[in-house]
Amino acid sequence: PSRPGCLGPGLGVRAPAGGVGRAAGENGAWADAVPPWADALTQARLRVLARAGRWLEYVNLAQAEGQLVPYVLGLARLGQRVEAIAVATQKLDTAAEALAIAPPLAAMGWTDDAIALAEQGLARQGHPALARWLGDQYAAQAESERALSLYLQAFDRQPEGSLWEVLQPRLGVEHHERLVAAVRSHGDEATRLAVFLHVQDWDAAKTLIDALPLLNPWPLCPAVAQLADHDPRWALTVAQTRAEAIAQSGKAALYEEASAWLELVRSRQDPKDWVKYRQELLKTHGRKRKLVELLQGLP
Repeated sequence: PSRPGCLGPGLGVRAPAGGVGRAAGENGAWADAVPPWADALTQARLRVLARAGRWLEYVNLAQAEGQLVPYVLGLARLGQRVEAIAVATQKLDTAAEALAIAPPLAAMGWTDDAIALAEQGLARQGHPALARWLGDQYAAQAESERALSLYLQAFDRQPEGSLWEVLQPRLGVEHHERLVAAVRSHGDEATRLAVFLHVQDWDAAKTLIDALPLLNPWPLCPAVAQLADHDPRWALTVAQTRAEAIAQSGKAALYEEASAWLELVRSRQDPKDWVKYRQELLKTHGRKRKLVELLQGLP
């Protein structure tokens, strides 16, 4: 195919979803002011051309409309690697653009170029998703220190569960303070609890659990079981309170969780106290067939 021209040097960012916009005075196909729906129309036209495999037209439209991401990826589709990377390197201005460009290029086997563009985007602005993607690339290349640095950078800004699972086996004591600061600032409750347990901040973990609703939407029993070694009386009280709340609610879908709580109670009570407690529950909730079956299954 014939070689399309490069994006003009005045390309600027208007920040539409999915691409870059035009600088003032660069109106693409529009003779006058660009209408507010121009980028949506351009994206729709680009999708049609992509589905039809009309990549030269796709590239030309992206170039005319100042759409950096599809322009670079279109050039890549045409096999014009040198030009695609040159344009991306020269024009890439945001981490979001880097995240849109780098993974598809890596999937095409252009891993080194993709990593370089991701590094460029991340140098412009922090971006948790981009930092994590880049961390994954370095982890795949066994560059563990660089991967850990990027994972921590992502976690600082967006501490969440799936990233915590990646981070946890890589961490040392020297990272504890940084992790706690991140989750205390803006971590979700499940990730906060996981971090508190990891750094052995037992009091913070207990305080968090005590503040959660009795019918919590995610399992707490494993955490309370871990804390039972440090505060058995507290753990027993929590287990009884939450098991009884589930029994009182009558929500059969939660009975499996209730079973876990009752197993914890049984493991922490004197056998005579457990038998008495179990009998009291059977007497109180004798009309709840599934719960009765559950209790009878606990010796």
